[in-house]
Amino acid sequence: MRPAPPDGEEGMVLVNVLLLVGLAAAVLAIMVAGDDAGLQRATRMGEAAQAAQIARGGELSALAALRRDMVEAPDSDDATEPWANIDEKGIAIEGGRFAAVVADATGKLDLNALTRDDAVTKGRLATLAGALDLPQGPAGRIAEYIAAAGPIADVAELGAVGLKPEELARLAGFATALPLRTGINLNAVSEPLLALLVDNPAVARALVARRTRTGRLTRDDFMLEQAAIPPGCGFTSGFFWSVAEARVGGTRQRLTSLIERRKTEEGKPFAQVVARWRGPAPLQAVAAGSL
Repeated sequence: MRPAPPDGEEGMVLVNVLLLVGLAAAVLAIMVAGDDAGLQRATRMGEAAQAAQIARGGELSALAALRRDMVEAPDSDDATEPWANIDEKGIAIEGGRFAAVVADATGKLDLNALTRDDAVTKGRLATLAGALDLPQGPAGRIAEYIAAAGPIADVAELGAVGLKPEELARLAGFATALPLRTGINLNAVSEPLLALLVDNPAVARALVARRTRTGRLTRDDFMLEQAAIPPGCGFTSGFFWSVAEARVGGTRQRLTSLIERRKTEEGKPFAQVVARWRGPAPLQAVAAGSL
């Protein structure tokens, strides 16, 4: 028979046992918390990957629609075409929501034409700066900056010439920065910019009214208004914006893509992404529908 522990020792044994049990419980709690944190991280990573793939799918849909349009309707790019109606605003998907839009990127004044000392663009920029009530002399500073530094990718870069954020935002509503020389699509310009291009607000108003009724403008519309087609302008586009945003669970992914579209030397339709932004996009980019 085992002798009983001396007085007081039994209490110490119990205390030691309780301490060991408490320590084991604490270790177990830490392990469980670590597992939970790891599971949460893995879940977020999985959601982010899924959302990124869905956004990428939006970009691929835009590419396919633009290639198809070049085959079916090569002579005009306007609001009546299928690509222009890709405008999903917060539609439900499994586990979240999705938004996407495709838009013409050539409905604005391309500031990168200033790298070629383009006199027409210089004149239009000076007129635009006055219409937007920008500080005195910004058009000249912008032209000098782009001529010296080379093409820009974001209108926001012109903060380097002293333009304030609100002034840059106003400018981005009418100006863009494209990687290759291209014309202005008259089917995509706003009425104020069209008024500047034709130098006649009344004619611009009439042309926009026609475009609203029919979805497009043609050479005949300009003839009916007794207006000349402005230099460097036309009715087709070589660049487009695709913006796709997906939310899966608590994770959100936004993909903004600048798509170039042209014909190859063999005459085949060709479309490719020339720039991508994940998250914040250039100031001049079109915005996607809100999730």
